[in-house]
Amino acid sequence: MLPAAQPPASSPINPVVPSASTSHTPPPALPARPPLPPPPAVTLLPPLHGGQIQHSLSWRAKAYKMQTETLDGSTVNVRTSKIVPANLSDSLTLLNSSLQKGGLTVDAVCDPAGQLLAHLNDPALERIHLIFTITQLDKGHSMIKAAVDPDSHAIKTALLEDLLMQAQAAISKNGVL
Repeated sequence: MLPAAQPPASSPINPVVPSASTSHTPPPALPARPPLPPPPAVTLLPPLHGGQIQHSLSWRAKAYKMQTETLDGSTVNVRTSKIVPANLSDSLTLLNSSLQKGGLTVDAVCDPAGQLLAHLNDPALERIHLIFTITQLDKGHSMIKAAVDPDSHAIKTALLEDLLMQAQAAISKNGVL
């Protein structure tokens, strides 16, 4: 068998070996790159609910547990409680107003369950959330329980006692039965 014929070195068929008659010129210079444009103006999305951050709903589970606990020695979360001469809805309304008068901001209210979440207006104590629950005892009496949200820092029980005393006085003064 005969070997295959190789094309000559100067042939245009073989691009690896350049012919003697061609010379390489460098490619033309690239045009100058334009400067990077400034980034577009960034705007944040509008906040939901008017910009107020909602507290997580875990406080509702803690409030439910407070309502189902008895007031014997096994109670861990409940710091204080008062019995008031009013039904559930009246007690909740008057508790809400007395807390606001007492320097607290009410964050959330669950009317049907008789649960209320509040925090102190003091910036140093703003992260301390207080949970209030109201349990209907009979037609004319309710029990208000108060506790500190376990996710918050500690707070003195005397402050909760004072707040419930104010609420109890407001409810008794209005003569709601």
